[in-house]
Amino acid sequence: MQTALAMSSSKSSEPRPAVPKQKKSRIATAFKRIAILLIAAAMLLAAGWAGLLAAGQMLIAGKELPVPSSSANNGASAAIPLKEMPDYVYNAFIAVEDHRYENHIGVDFRSLARALWVDLREGGKAQGGSTVTMQLARNLFLTQDKTYTRKLKEIAIAVALERKYTKDEILELYLGSIYFGHGIYGLDNAANYYFGKTIRSKTEPGKTAIGLHEAAMLAALPKAPEHYSPVKFPEKALQRQKLVLERMSKLGLITEQEKLEALKQPLRIVPSAQVYARSQG
Repeated sequence: MQTALAMSSSKSSEPRPAVPKQKKSRIATAFKRIAILLIAAAMLLAAGWAGLLAAGQMLIAGKELPVPSSSANNGASAAIPLKEMPDYVYNAFIAVEDHRYENHIGVDFRSLARALWVDLREGGKAQGGSTVTMQLARNLFLTQDKTYTRKLKEIAIAVALERKYTKDEILELYLGSIYFGHGIYGLDNAANYYFGKTIRSKTEPGKTAIGLHEAAMLAALPKAPEHYSPVKFPEKALQRQKLVLERMSKLGLITEQEKLEALKQPLRIVPSAQVYARSQG
């Protein structure tokens, strides 16, 4: 037994074979190449980002957007400060159009990558994945053409806008400029057109603020204004309204009870909207 222990001890004390110098050299070379590739990739990304920022600044150079400062001084802008609206009004749009709005820099890379993957898989072209800021960039500075060039410009402008304006200002401009169907642009104009109401909490004599159910209906429209028009297609409109309310509830922007109460409320479209929609076919 002592002999066995001695043999075991001698084996454990034997020095491990050294790694050949040639192998060490190959490993060191591999690490160096990886480090060079990583540095090159970082430099390319930095250069691309710098180019994107420069392009965005060039595309919006000399163009000042009509940011609202008060309800009494909006000029030609249809934008209204968020502080003058009930929070469920703008939250309805955030929920369905860009729920990570407060946490991105103008571009939601997760949504954009998912949309581009779907485009490539199905043979589409630069559809979807646009944030509120990207939609504003498209509406104010670009055409509606579905091309990759336009999408890149949209991204560049969105990043530039986020660097120049606050999140509240961008959302106010977005709500004041989007299309709601039947020739109507701007959220307050849409509230008046469809419901004879306003989006302001403090209303003028003879006008009331839209309720949650009406805000959800209006938030349903930008995706496809004519397709979801409550005048032309009330059933489709109600389905889309329900989706908006469910999304708000899931994100914690309203309670489940508030959602259920809103779903019970009827949508009363003003007669003038019905007459105009019918005249347009």
